Amino acid sequence: MAMIPFKGEYDPEPPAATVAKMVPFKGVYDATPPQSLAAPAAAPAEKPRTILGDIAGVGTAIGQGISNTGRMLASTGNTISGDAPSVVRAAAAQAAAEKKAPAAKRELMADIAQKKAADPDQGVMSAISNVGGSMIDNPAGATQFVAEQAPNSVVSLGAGWAGAKTGAKIGARFGPKGAAIGGVAGFLGGMFLGNASLEVGGKAMEKAADGTYTPIEQGEALSEGAVKGAVITGVDALTLGVGGKIAKTLNSPAMAAGAKAEAGVLKAAGVDMASRAAIETALLDPALREATKAAGLAAAKAAGTKKVKAATAGTLLTMETAGEGVGEYAGEYAATGKADTYDAVLEAAAGFTQSVPETAWNMRNAQGNNLNKAGIIQSMRNQPPPPGPVTTASGQEDVAA
Repeated sequence: MAMIPFKGEYDPEPPAATVAKMVPFKGVYDATPPQSLAAPAAAPAEKPRTILGDIAGVGTAIGQGISNTGRMLASTGNTISGDAPSVVRAAAAQAAAEKKAPAAKRELMADIAQKKAADPDQGVMSAISNVGGSMIDNPAGATQFVAEQAPNSVVSLGAGWAGAKTGAKIGARFGPKGAAIGGVAGFLGGMFLGNASLEVGGKAMEKAADGTYTPIEQGEALSEGAVKGAVITGVDALTLGVGGKIAKTLNSPAMAAGAKAEAGVLKAAGVDMASRAAIETALLDPALREATKAAGLAAAKAAGTKKVKAATAGTLLTMETAGEGVGEYAGEYAATGKADTYDAVLEAAAGFTQSVPETAWNMRNAQGNNLNKAGIIQSMRNQPPPPGPVTTASGQEDVAA
């Protein structure tokens, strides 16, 4: 509506008739403003942290992690189906959940954010120093942070395990080699599916955090999440494979002892140790297989040392943890052209729940020969020749006792 400017003259004196109707004020003036106009009350001070509270916070973190993982997976499905409103609601719920995180974890993340803001370079070493320092100073927060990420590891490794089982079953139709190839392919495929599902959902909620989620953003979330998931899977596969080689190298004496013991059981059972086919056929007998395996594990355990096991665990855990950070950085860069060193270091720490089972897997596979046919045959080749006639210095033959 157009406004009409006032062109008259203002008279500050009210008309006499108006003055006659005015009632004098006889109350008491109260200078306190109404509650609706008063300044908002300060937020109540947060209760001091306690040891029991920090311990309970670990359970809270795991519960929130389960919810976070569920929101990521749901957001992936909703992105594929085009249900943008559901993704926006998930993003809002995610933001609200972060404000309700356990106190120790919130303090940890605030401390890291403050150090990051004060770090002009944000290089790898400074990020490791600052994030690591904050976690050392706040072990309860670090524990809660890592615990919250555990459900993501369950999705990734669980999908890989399911894929390996399915792939091995399909490949078994083409023999033992087919089962092995199928298992590896299935593991990688399953892990990629798990990683990509998490990354797409994370990207979706990130883009919907402003309350809108456009079709263009939906396409970006799908492509960026898939690329990042593929890179992370590739790095995981690389570190897992290299870790297996390292574990077997460090534990080679124990593995050799196990192979020798297994060969001894099979030889005593009358198996032709020069024939791989004969060995494979013999190991189809459940009783002989179990006896051979038990002998190998016992010999490997006796030959292994705590020092070697500790060195193996430390080496593999360090490599797997570093791999988590490398995967995050490389995956984000490949997907968006940008990467953050602090996010990579945090991911390395968060991936501890995945690094531990991967390390344990490689150590388990290196604890003995585990009925490896090549190892059994090689152990027989390394056996000293049987006793026989020996020519002495005088040229006469002597029979070894």
